Amino acid sequence: MQRTTMTVYLPQETLEQAKIAAVKANLSFSDLALSCVLAMIGDDTFDRQLPKPSNDEKTMIYLTEDEKTNIKLFAANHATTLSQLIYQALERYMMEKIELPSDRKKPAEIKDPPKSDQPVRKKKKPYSYRLTNENEIKLRTASASTGKTRTQLIFEAVENTAEKDILKASFTQPLTERSSMNLTQKELLYFRKKANRLNLTITELFNKVLAIYL
Repeated sequence: MQRTTMTVYLPQETLEQAKIAAVKANLSFSDLALSCVLAMIGDDTFDRQLPKPSNDEKTMIYLTEDEKTNIKLFAANHATTLSQLIYQALERYMMEKIELPSDRKKPAEIKDPPKSDQPVRKKKKPYSYRLTNENEIKLRTASASTGKTRTQLIFEAVENTAEKDILKASFTQPLTERSSMNLTQKELLYFRKKANRLNLTITELFNKVLAIYL
């Protein structure tokens, strides 16, 4: 099984304590976080009433495509973010010392191909934006149900929504949900030009098209 990645944001204290707990358990942080969230999904113990965590630190988890789909569907069904799900799972493990799944198969390591066979890749940089809670839920659910990344869905929404409809669209909820995507300079310029043409910020553009497209 080839592995992929999942980006989440955690409070600094939780991330630091989880890394220490991972060392004590003889696991990588990624394996600990994944085992914790799979245990939470198996027990169905996620609590929507608990407060959302602060998004202090960006971190990455390595997992299989099937595991990623399973986690994203669970998060979508519980109307929560991946970050909140991972946060609760880690805190539950550190507070309650729950037993972690022992039968999880680790994804195969990705071996780098010979350098001569590697295509030249365009450099990408993370671009941060904010969404309304409604658009965050729509985007997360669409990603889980279609298998497309959030970035793919946003590109589709921008490309397929008529500018006259974008100008008419509005959103009233506050921009409370932070996210990011990796963009090349050309891709960022595409969004910037489109937003400027409509006299919008890129964040406003994203929220307007998602409200219409999804």
